[in-house]
Amino acid sequence: GVVSTQSTGILGSRSNLCVNPSVKNIRSNALINERCLELRQARVAQPTEDDEVKPKSRSKCEFYSARKVKDFATHILTEIQDIESLVVSAEEAHACPYYATRNAVPGAEVVLLPYNMLLH
Repeated sequence: GVVSTQSTGILGSRSNLCVNPSVKNIRSNALINERCLELRQARVAQPTEDDEVKPKSRSKCEFYSARKVKDFATHILTEIQDIESLVVSAEEAHACPYYATRNAVPGAEVVLLPYNMLLH
């Protein structure tokens, strides 16, 4: 990507941005949206070193966590990228680009998005 002096955000659909292998290979957009929400809302208890269960839990989607989304949103605002390079960067960061892009929009001076998103 290109470093910019303006903060630039980018938006896309889950079908364009999802990096979770169990979701991105689904052919139906409606089913992709449904599966993504299921994984994000489902929680898994996190064991501690003593095998006790912490009261805090994490999302079943390995790419979604509040920290990863926030960190990747900051990255999005510092570099101009197209959707394809954004997905590659997200895979490398092991972060969810769909939620990170939405998190980045309020801090963006310019937001890039596919034309058909304007119609929805």
